[in-house]
Amino acid sequence: MFVVTSEGVIATDPISYVKRDASATYLAEIKKVTDKPVKYVVYSHHHFDHIAGGKPFKDAGAIFISHARAKERLAAFKDPFTVIPDETFVGQRILTLGDTTLELNYVGRNHSDTSLVMRLPKEKIIFAVDFMSVGSFPGPGMIDS
Repeated sequence: MFVVTSEGVIATDPISYVKRDASATYLAEIKKVTDKPVKYVVYSHHHFDHIAGGKPFKDAGAIFISHARAKERLAAFKDPFTVIPDETFVGQRILTLGDTTLELNYVGRNHSDTSLVMRLPKEKIIFAVDFMSVGSFPGPGMIDS
């Protein structure tokens, strides 16, 4: 997901773990929609299949945001294809860019212990990925797998 605001773009998950140039393609697709710069990239959770490959966004000046625990986990892995978040939070963070508000909410452990639900309240849109309820099938064996 990416959101074009009056002051720039908020993007999520570069998704370039297997195909390393996918994030450059993602950035190019955003540029087809708007000439506004990508100001923020929000990581949905710390798994590489979602967040690897943010360098083109970082090189363009984006600020990376994640749950605090995601930054801890990524710093320990030291993956050269993954940008370490610049800003972190615990609980909730309200991100306002121009005329748009994006709520970033940590709602507890599920697929990972860093997963966020992103909500655009005015637009009534929720963005959530890789969710499963703790205790559901197959449950504990797949939490943070």
